[in-house]
Amino acid sequence: MLRATIIKDTQLLCRDRGALLSLFALPLVFMATFGSMFQGHYIAAPGSLPPVASEALAAGWQGDGFQLAVPANAVLFGFFLSLTMSLSFMEERRSGTWIRLQAAPVSPWLLLVAKLVPYFIIGTIQMALLFGAGIVAFGLEI
Repeated sequence: MLRATIIKDTQLLCRDRGALLSLFALPLVFMATFGSMFQGHYIAAPGSLPPVASEALAAGWQGDGFQLAVPANAVLFGFFLSLTMSLSFMEERRSGTWIRLQAAPVSPWLLLVAKLVPYFIIGTIQMALLFGAGIVAFGLEI
């Protein structure tokens, strides 16, 4: 039952080309765009940076736009993934399958975990792709 739910949700997510495009291709475009926009040295008014950033700059850190754009886009598109997940729950409720799933002899917690597993896997792949591309293509230092 739980395995079937995980497989079904994974297949539905993989069939949606728009979701896959927005979860994998769009972040790479955003990273390249925003990383190159913020390329160069940071110029800030004295005292306007948080203490950690001030100490890093004082120690000679020469960060570039990709040091900010890669993690920022990873977080941003993680939120987009949570939006996709919530829309999947809404579709289950609209179609009536959520009620049928709740009638199954399965704990509600297990049912929730089964619904979240495909999105966790996709999110893990997405983060690995974004940070991998950041390291390989944009010179991200971790």
